[in-house]
Amino acid sequence: MKALQISCLLVLWLFTTSVAAEPEARKQAAELDSILKKSLQEDGLQLGPIADDWTFVRRSYLRLAGRIPTVAEATAFAESAESDKRHQLIDDLLDSDEFVRPFYTHWANLLRLLTRLSNNGRSEPAGLAYEQWLKQRIRHDTPYDDFVRELVTASGDSWSDPAIGYYLRDSGMPLDNMALTTELFLGTSLVCAQCHDHPFEEWTQMDFYQMAAFTYGQTAGNRGREIFEELLPTKKRSKGRKEVAIPGVDLNRRDLRRVLNDATQPLQANSLRSTGRILRLPHDYQYDDAQPKAPVDAFPMTSPDIGSEGHQGSPEQFGAWLTSPDNPRFTQVAANRLWDYAFGAGLVEPVGAFKPIQQAQHPAVLAKLMELFQGNNFQQRKTLRALFHMELFRREAVAVDSLEKVAHQFEGPLLERLSAEEIWDSLLTLVIPETDFSHERDLAIRTRLADMQLRELAMENLDQAEVVALVRELAAKRAAEEKNVVRLKAQAAEARANKDKDRYRKLSRQVRDIQRDYEALVRQATFFDQLTEIDSDQWASRSGLGNVALTTLASLHNEGGEPMMGQQRGSALKHLQATLFPDDDEALQQRSSEAIASLQALAEEIVGDQRKGHAEREVSRFHRMTRDLRRASDMDTPARPGHFLREFGQSDRELISNESDEPSITQVLALLNSEVAGGLTHPLSALSRQLHGKTFEEQLEVSFLAFLGRPPRQAEREILLAGHDQEEVDFDRASLVRVLLNSREFLFVQ
Repeated sequence: MKALQISCLLVLWLFTTSVAAEPEARKQAAELDSILKKSLQEDGLQLGPIADDWTFVRRSYLRLAGRIPTVAEATAFAESAESDKRHQLIDDLLDSDEFVRPFYTHWANLLRLLTRLSNNGRSEPAGLAYEQWLKQRIRHDTPYDDFVRELVTASGDSWSDPAIGYYLRDSGMPLDNMALTTELFLGTSLVCAQCHDHPFEEWTQMDFYQMAAFTYGQTAGNRGREIFEELLPTKKRSKGRKEVAIPGVDLNRRDLRRVLNDATQPLQANSLRSTGRILRLPHDYQYDDAQPKAPVDAFPMTSPDIGSEGHQGSPEQFGAWLTSPDNPRFTQVAANRLWDYAFGAGLVEPVGAFKPIQQAQHPAVLAKLMELFQGNNFQQRKTLRALFHMELFRREAVAVDSLEKVAHQFEGPLLERLSAEEIWDSLLTLVIPETDFSHERDLAIRTRLADMQLRELAMENLDQAEVVALVRELAAKRAAEEKNVVRLKAQAAEARANKDKDRYRKLSRQVRDIQRDYEALVRQATFFDQLTEIDSDQWASRSGLGNVALTTLASLHNEGGEPMMGQQRGSALKHLQATLFPDDDEALQQRSSEAIASLQALAEEIVGDQRKGHAEREVSRFHRMTRDLRRASDMDTPARPGHFLREFGQSDRELISNESDEPSITQVLALLNSEVAGGLTHPLSALSRQLHGKTFEEQLEVSFLAFLGRPPRQAEREILLAGHDQEEVDFDRASLVRVLLNSREFLFVQ
């Protein structure tokens, strides 16, 4: 009874909190609108005309859900007679989990988030954990100052503190990381000051190095390598340094390092340690305030009284200063980015730049927004709620040349082209009826992180004798493998030169088989053989997954190593997923089976089965075409070069917000020929299902609503119907889809 009372109180609290937030947001919006209108009037301007319902609903879904509305969603909104429907739509979208998707993309672009944080792919688990962490912070509207502080003070392993991805992203480049940190959170570019005093700003090279000293000690680690080196015997080298020396293993340092890397590869680049190393000035430092190579004291570029005692600053000191309420740069840059996210341009341009508030487009508006942001406990979603409730968001968009954004007065939101992710996600809503596969990716990420934790425990369980024996075994195996691989590769090269394709393929397969066997040996020795020895209570405590019977995991392979050892990595992970998360895995399989069965029934209805097996073949073709289609936020990022997303300007995540909206010929080809675009006209696509059985005129209505979020205008209707009626013109449903897909209206947020 007591539990029921607590549950009821919790539900009531959540309901009243949500209801209370809406009037507060609208009040804040009204305050901002009032200041903006006054500022516009002083310049002889006013807000533009109110956008119609069709425009508003499409704009709202694109900004707050990252996709165009479905026909049903757009029609329901336009036909609603509720006077408050625009405010209600904003609240509904902001309260939905769909908001996480576009805002995650926004922050992934700012943080330059990569699924594979290093190019060799070994840090993929850390990248996945970092992605999941970011989505959770957005989902729970973590206060911005806490969010940033977690990033810059992160340390440990990717499963215990996923925010270490912020530093792993720039592993080995601590100075670059600090330069990008100041640009991202303080709107100050210190890149020039890495090499010399800034030519146009007040910052000196010493300022930059004093800032960098706070986080210089953050270093990517390899927990597996640390475990091994703690156990392996060593011998002294020159200058007091030590190196691993194993009796009976005749390997030079390079080859021994490679063997150790093989054994500990899964745990590489998935941890961060504070090493305490001291930053020194460069050898060519040329200013009078210090000598070259002198150690640098850690001091922030403002408020020097907060500096460290001695040379070694700490990330905690830096985080406290950076996110302090007394640091106006931090609040201004963040507030300006939120305004830009809502309306397409910042009150200060470029968006990431800090300028005196008097230089903002509407200084009083920015000052009020900063005040509200702080009053909202630095919660981004809460502050965005106020911005999207503004009259400004309900006005017609204003077309401004990209070079003139700095002069945009905000009579209305900026007319913008859809981002690569918005185009992709919008097309997905027209191809597949169910686009939410976040549960699938979340389960995959949890499995990868559990795998990493198991591997760490397995390696910690090794004693010195086992490690020495393991290294000896791997060294012998690697030496034999290398001789065979070199021989086979030489023969394969000869076969290729002789254009003997069959022999070349056969030899190439043999090389891959040797490499797979070696990898399987490593997995067996460092992982499977140790599973039964892991303490289940220790596993439960570390993983948070409960007291899973580890003997079940150990039984996943038999004496010959099957099925896990002998299979490729992806298959092994599937077995691990089914073992650790049986309920979730079963639900995933059930959902997949139900989707196939539903497709089969639909195919028999839409496609028909005049020819034996025709419906089944169409289901198979559609499944192959769409099985890997996922919302952009549920994909590895960035997409591979040449992918639809990259063609349309998805950021390569090399620089902050490096995405592009520039058009190109390849984009036209992608809209015509890509897999996702081709799926639009498949008879089982979400769009085709809505068009099935309708006259061409009815198809016009549905297609315009699907692509453009509005019904066709009378002139458009007459032109397209006339084209369809001409016998010599083959203007069918597929032609209509291509016309709308390539229209400017589809590609712009109006």
